Amino acid sequence: MLTTYQATDSVPAVLDDQGWDLYFTPENAATIKAGYRATSDRGEYTDLDLGVVLRPTVIEDNRTEMYTVVLDCVSDGAVARNADGTYAQGATPGVIENGYAAGMVRVDGVWKLSQYSLTEAAC
Repeated sequence: MLTTYQATDSVPAVLDDQGWDLYFTPENAATIKAGYRATSDRGEYTDLDLGVVLRPTVIEDNRTEMYTVVLDCVSDGAVARNADGTYAQGATPGVIENGYAAGMVRVDGVWKLSQYSLTEAAC
């Protein structure tokens, strides 16, 4: 998460952090960075504003030595802003809960994010 927030807390987005190689599969990093690049091109960035609290849980369903799913109910106080500091279109000020399911794969002994999706089940 640190990699993603550091990438998107400014305009232009900073997408060359080594965290992309360390914590994401190449395919997943490319997909996420493309979205962040588009947001940056619109002149938007992420302001951590009220903070973000992560509460990850590794679930046992379908877990193997090489694959697992992490559920996370995030208390998200970050907000999208325009380069001039105003709220970006669709921004949601305040703290909201977002549930995520993250597929993790083990590559060369390191767990990396391979896919993720929103899910209410995480909260």
